[in-house]
Amino acid sequence: MKTLPQPLVAQESALSAFFDALLDAQPAAAGAPGDAAGIRSAVAAGSTAPQCQAPAPGVIQALLFEVAGLTLALPLQAVKDVLADACVENVVAGQRANAIGTLTHDGISCTVIDTARLVLPAQRAAELAADAAQRTRCLVLIGDGRWALGCASKGDVVELDQASIMWRTAEGKRPWLAGMVPARQCALLDAAGLIRLLDDQMA
Repeated sequence: MKTLPQPLVAQESALSAFFDALLDAQPAAAGAPGDAAGIRSAVAAGSTAPQCQAPAPGVIQALLFEVAGLTLALPLQAVKDVLADACVENVVAGQRANAIGTLTHDGISCTVIDTARLVLPAQRAAELAADAAQRTRCLVLIGDGRWALGCASKGDVVELDQASIMWRTAEGKRPWLAGMVPARQCALLDAAGLIRLLDDQMA
């Protein structure tokens, strides 16, 4: 019987542990009922951008982007714009909600978030470099454009099968997390929960 190389086994084990840490509990089975059903419905309802063709039933269109080695998926409906090589105008250290500064886009003042520090577990976030410039080279504007998620790079727009998503079963400490997508090794964001969290932290 062919065995996997040890480094790959260790990597997959570490990734599984990381997913469990994000979910704050044993992950729900794909398509699990209960609280996950509400999360699933809310995310799916806002998954299709008006200018895009509607996905097949049970599919969520999402933009992939990379944050400190972690791939995140954001429902396309929540994406207002993507800015590559953006320049933060007013850099301010020590702001709340992991904000690193602001910029103006289409007449709207956007607060730029160091997404890595927001979403990574505390231990991993503490290991990040103090300078967030490399982590926020690309900005994903969400909602009405008041928040800009800093990321290292933007990926493709993909279709996620809802049945393959390990949905979060309770809000826990991460209201921004909708669930995990093992097939793509990424975390699916709950855009509404993320915006509420940022609004509350900056209030």
